[in-house]
Amino acid sequence: MEKITRELDRAEQTVKKLEKFTEKHRKVLERFPTLFLFLVTAGLVLVLHGFEQTFSQIPIFRDYPITMIVLGAIILLFTGRLYKRLDE
Repeated sequence: MEKITRELDRAEQTVKKLEKFTEKHRKVLERFPTLFLFLVTAGLVLVLHGFEQTFSQIPIFRDYPITMIVLGAIILLFTGRLYKRLDE
């Protein structure tokens, strides 16, 4: 029983540290929303463009773009089902 109590105390301390951490970051995000919006957008665009450039160099994707569509649909279906299963 004592071991369980110690573990619960440790977990509670970790949660408190995380709350302080997220509060600090939320304040920064609230002060500079436009900057973070541009940074996140630029990061997303760069990653997507990098994927596009990489996939355009793979011969099967370059010659048969339908394979990209099918593979993308399969990945989306898999991640959707995984999300539903983890959410239960």
